[in-house]
Amino acid sequence: MKKSSVIMTYDGSFEGFLSLIYESYTKKIVPEDIFPLEEKQQDIFATYEEVHTDEKKARRVWEGLYKKTAWGARSVYMVFLSEMKGVEMLLFRYVQKIFAFPGKFEYNFSDEDVLRVEKIRRRISREAHRMLMFVRFQKTADGMYYAAIEPRYNVLSLVLKHFANRYAKERWMLYDMKRKYGFYSDGKEIIRVTTGDDFAGNRTVWLPRKLLHEEEIMFRTMWKEYFQALSIEERKNPRLQMQLLPKRFWKYLPEKQDFDIGSSR
Repeated sequence: MKKSSVIMTYDGSFEGFLSLIYESYTKKIVPEDIFPLEEKQQDIFATYEEVHTDEKKARRVWEGLYKKTAWGARSVYMVFLSEMKGVEMLLFRYVQKIFAFPGKFEYNFSDEDVLRVEKIRRRISREAHRMLMFVRFQKTADGMYYAAIEPRYNVLSLVLKHFANRYAKERWMLYDMKRKYGFYSDGKEIIRVTTGDDFAGNRTVWLPRKLLHEEEIMFRTMWKEYFQALSIEERKNPRLQMQLLPKRFWKYLPEKQDFDIGSSR
């Protein structure tokens, strides 16, 4: 007969995952698997341990991990943002090893888990950097700056500081279309906002003309006309373009959109 195993579940948040690590150490549980609660899988032979998010417990784990290794702590956070299937167990083993072994175990790339964490961390870092390159803010009719992204990984929190500094005194919103949440700033504080399926920007990164400020329409029109005038039809090479810039990023480029470039008046 199959032996009983413990599967731990949490609410899917990073704080919830840290709370889960705290509970596993406190109760001396080594889970066979870890799932966000919404992905819970029924197994009649398993014992389920549901962990509730506790900010104090999460903070204790984070501070302990950060004190042991700042690099390792940041890596745990970044890899968690990958949302990859099975990432919780990978990170659980990674954290276990960091706490269990002396020295800088996070640099022991002969270890399979450490190597995998580092590879995923680099993917997340590259994706965040690409978002910094391709984010295009649009000025809305009421004077707010709006930008939408659809990253492969959940990197919005990694680029937030950059735009908070860049638009420190402006009203702006940075929105993740794939995950339906974003951050809004009124020029003084930044708050997290979630939206529904009917949100105006959830189908394309570009807002419709009717929601744009006249200046935005003018600059969009001028840039589109400039790009069309500059391009040489005989030298177009879509294959080379895709090699230099993957097509999934084209949606962020105004020159690649089929905008109406009629009069802005």
